[in-house]
Amino acid sequence: MLNKKKKKQISYNIQTCVDTTSQLFLSIYASQNATDHYELPPTLQRAIENSLEKPEEVLADAGYNTETTFSFLKEENIEGYIYNATQSRIDKGKIRTNPFSLDNVKIHYEENYIECFMGYPLFNEYTYIVHDEKKTAKGLPDETKRIYVNTEACRDCPLQEECLTEKQHHKTYTIYGSPEKREMITKMQEKNAKKIYKQRAPTVESPFGTLKQFYHLDTIFYRGREKNRKHTTTLCNRLQPKENLRNTKNNT
Repeated sequence: MLNKKKKKQISYNIQTCVDTTSQLFLSIYASQNATDHYELPPTLQRAIENSLEKPEEVLADAGYNTETTFSFLKEENIEGYIYNATQSRIDKGKIRTNPFSLDNVKIHYEENYIECFMGYPLFNEYTYIVHDEKKTAKGLPDETKRIYVNTEACRDCPLQEECLTEKQHHKTYTIYGSPEKREMITKMQEKNAKKIYKQRAPTVESPFGTLKQFYHLDTIFYRGREKNRKHTTTLCNRLQPKENLRNTKNNT
């Protein structure tokens, strides 16, 4: 498949859906996409087919924070708990050191403005719908692009030299996302949502680590997605027996 650097690589993107209570694998899916952006729907759909009941909640990392994911969860009436990239870095204590980056500003989603490092408000001056024909052909939704600026505040700011490049006259922040994506970001700022989300890492990372270390999951023995999916399923069945589950929470 093509990796994130657009170079061909002999590999597969293995997706799993794991129950938070029992840590049993509910589905295995092999993809040839380098990112996880579009992988939650097919992975979770297989989990729904393998289980007796549809899950009420799904926990997923920042790689799945996309319009595709939110559209699927809304259609299936499943509650999602998914950090975006900035929230994930904050949670891991890996905030970018640049004080003027998006990691170090306060975004007021409900009021629709950004508070910069110096405390000045930057307002949503422009909003665009970003149309991508390739995404449309795949049935994927368009994204909304919002641009935030405050030329007067930047002109009078004492940190103008540190914040702006030589070609910039004012700071501009750009945020992508539909109303559903903004709602997710707002929800994931709540204490209860963060508490629920903390179940994700120990649920999925532990069995994945075991599969890689002792079952050589990161080694390709077969050609073809389906053969590798079946091979991964066999490894998971060795690690944990296959069972039908009722009333479960799922984790991708």
